Amino acid sequence: CGNYGSIKATKDTAGGIISYANGSAARTLTIKGCINDGDVTGGCESSGILGYMNNTTASTVNACVNTGHITTTDTGETPVALYFFRSDEATADNNKNNFYLAGCASGEARLGKTGVIEFNPTSGTAFEYGEVCYKLNQALGEEVFFQTIGTDRIPTFDSSAKKVVFENGEYKNPAPASGGSGTTPVTGDPLTVVAIIAVAAIILTGAALVIRRKFSK
Repeated sequence: CGNYGSIKATKDTAGGIISYANGSAARTLTIKGCINDGDVTGGCESSGILGYMNNTTASTVNACVNTGHITTTDTGETPVALYFFRSDEATADNNKNNFYLAGCASGEARLGKTGVIEFNPTSGTAFEYGEVCYKLNQALGEEVFFQTIGTDRIPTFDSSAKKVVFENGEYKNPAPASGGSGTTPVTGDPLTVVAIIAVAAIILTGAALVIRRKFSK
């Protein structure tokens, strides 16, 4: 899922993708491959991906992106880039490969009493030049995001944009295939080719003279 519009909540729990989720051991939450580019404003528990997760079991947020700016109207609360978890079982194994634009919020995430999360505060350059797009697809194991470097500011779901590859220490779009005309090039000794063309021309000229002489009779 992707959100690109501004979000404003008059009270609590504002999120770019999900505002509030309440699960159980049988219904755990998984958010994968989502991007929020919209600014989010709300009271306490406001964040770029998930406003608040009220669950006592481990949930998953994987390969998600927030580039929107997060603010809160609650003076006692800190706006965070990614998510709030009530659960004490939030682990780095479940929640990883998430990226956010450095400086988009005062904090990264808010967890329960315990919990270790992998964070990737990222500069605008890493978004602009395809690094984040490539790493998201690597984490997801498939081509979900695309980005035409130099045109797209951030990764996109639009497959009309180009794939991002990592070659020779550089993130880039693949070079277009050569031989765009689709024709088969002439091969062999150039002098031989010229001689063949010349002989063919002589044969055709002779044939034309014979035909003309025949009709002139």
